[in-house]
Amino acid sequence: IKKALKDSNGCQNDRKSEFVNFFLFNDTFKNNLLRKYLDLIAFERL
Repeated sequence: IKKALKDSNGCQNDRKSEFVNFFLFNDTFKNNLLRKYLDLIAFERL
């Protein structure tokens, strides 16, 4: 996946690649974001 990202970005966007990898592969952050998103939806439905 990282190789595909570097091939698509042209190897000069290492910072962008790290940014994407952080959001794609940091499961703790993803779970927290998903939980906040679900809480927001539940709050709007009240």
